[in-house]
Amino acid sequence: MEWASFAYETGPFHSISGTLIGITNTLATIPGFVVPLFVGYMTHNNQTIAQWRIIFLTMAALYVLGFAVYTLFGSGEEQSWNETSEAPAEETEAETQNTPM
Repeated sequence: MEWASFAYETGPFHSISGTLIGITNTLATIPGFVVPLFVGYMTHNNQTIAQWRIIFLTMAALYVLGFAVYTLFGSGEEQSWNETSEAPAEETEAETQNTPM
């Protein structure tokens, strides 16, 4: 589950990683049932090239919108809510060993 690694690296807020996984997984599965409904509504069992073009352009616009929002508002900077005044915990010997799983 490499895609979910961000939720486990939330600094001192390890207790919210389950909540983050739940929220992001829920949001990620919404297109799985919304898109088939949208396609069925748009085609009305009359699948023409013009209708599929509308579907394609709608989906492309949604991807561009997501890209634009991420580009404008996304940041790789550490957020203020993630800063901690606590000293980092000492690593144990087991944590420092590189043993294969």
